[in-house]
Amino acid sequence: SINTPSGTSLGETDRVASQVTRILEGGPDIAAIIQPVGRAEGSEDPMSVTNSEIFLQLAPREKREHSI
Repeated sequence: SINTPSGTSLGETDRVASQVTRILEGGPDIAAIIQPVGRAEGSEDPMSVTNSEIFLQLAPREKREHSI
């Protein structure tokens, strides 16, 4: 999760989260990345525009260079 300072705009939070995503995209063991920023206030789990989450889908275990 990425948390920017209170008052940070949605665009700036997205810019910072996108930088992290670009770094992660180079990882050989990553198959996909989802990077939402903020969540609607009407949702069951609202999230401020100063917050972003990064979800990673790893490559199949047999195709990974590293394993946990």
